Amino acid sequence: MVEPIAGSGAVSLSPLLGSDVTDEYVAWLNDPAARQYTEISGTETIASVTRYIDETNAAKDAAIWRIISDGKAHVGNIRLSHIRWQHRRAEVAILIGRREHWGKGIATEAIRLLTEFAWSKLGLHKLTAGILAPNVGSRRAFEKAGFAVEAVLRDHAILDGAFCDVLWMVTLSTEAGRP
Repeated sequence: MVEPIAGSGAVSLSPLLGSDVTDEYVAWLNDPAARQYTEISGTETIASVTRYIDETNAAKDAAIWRIISDGKAHVGNIRLSHIRWQHRRAEVAILIGRREHWGKGIATEAIRLLTEFAWSKLGLHKLTAGILAPNVGSRRAFEKAGFAVEAVLRDHAILDGAFCDVLWMVTLSTEAGRP
């Protein structure tokens, strides 16, 4: 299921393998600012990250890619998970780990590429993403990629010791002119 996804610009997606794990990559996952709005907890190591990637790649309901910028730099990851083939839906999660690449439209382009792949290659109909409400950058990236807020899950997560809402964002293949 995981295959390279070529972009038309400076962003492309490449399958993420355990052999891609580097000290720099693990450092992003341990950077409090980079992981602030993620489900990552505890301290990550090369071994724990490699194990996670290998388990994701072995799963029938998930896939993960490296986000490549300018044809060479691994700047983040994007994942499909909770793929429900019988319902043609999946969840999307993204992390841009390199701070110098934040706010440059890379996340939006990666989401667009993955969405097109999900429609054309996987035959999915619905993609969802749960975004912590304070994560304005991620919300904007998903909106620019064609997602819209379908629901607000009130007090659904804890951020910095306090409850916060989660925005349930959705896009449908039919909204993109696909069956």
